[in-house]
Amino acid sequence: MKRFATWAGLAAWLTVMPSVASATIVTFDYIATDGTGTVTGTFGFDDSVADSVPGDPTTAVFSGAGFLTGSVSGGVQDGAVFYFTGLDWAVLDNVVADSAFTTGALSATNVYFQDNSQTVFGSDSLPADFNLADFDLAFVRLWHEDLGLIPVSQITYDLTSVRLRTAMAVPEPAALALFAAGLLGLGMAGRRRS
Repeated sequence: MKRFATWAGLAAWLTVMPSVASATIVTFDYIATDGTGTVTGTFGFDDSVADSVPGDPTTAVFSGAGFLTGSVSGGVQDGAVFYFTGLDWAVLDNVVADSAFTTGALSATNVYFQDNSQTVFGSDSLPADFNLADFDLAFVRLWHEDLGLIPVSQITYDLTSVRLRTAMAVPEPAALALFAAGLLGLGMAGRRRS
């Protein structure tokens, strides 16, 4: 009877496990330059985060979904290395008759894409790709305060390359807890038999 219960529990756990929620981390590699310095790094987002202003056709905010990393070589900010996580991503439609996609505040370190024709961001959702030819503006802005730099410098680096990496599914914490509980249960069932 114990053996049947163990196998029944394992079968139920294996049935549930594939359906457990997981986030997909979408990552882009980028290169940007201001003519004297070059920034290389990654930015991206967790596409499972829901819009925190649903129903508003002109704005979507994905709180804490984003990240931005990079390093600077050359120019005023030479040697700066940064890693920001938990950034808000926002899709802003009809911002001065254009559409924008940005991390964080417009007056801080951020990645920014602007589409004056309002055709790239047709809905309040996170984009699947970034073709630089589709944008009127595309840049990474680095603020000295965010990087801990002196002298004061706010530099805007024009994006010259954005390449999508393969999206990676990452289990949610609840999925990991369920997985651990299943392994613990199997271990305990094995101990009882011996």
